[in-house]
Amino acid sequence: MSMPIDAKEGFAETVNCFLMAGSTNHINFDILHWQTGKVIGRYSWGSFEMK
Repeated sequence: MSMPIDAKEGFAETVNCFLMAGSTNHINFDILHWQTGKVIGRYSWGSFEMK
């Protein structure tokens, strides 16, 4: 099932908020495909980018 890019970005922002305990700082992390484990996107410095 495919999600719209804005939904993916919102999810990445929510994960960042959770990991940073609500602070306004950002953490950089990769988004992995659930079946292959390959990197399909990156959340970096408050911005989400698909690969």
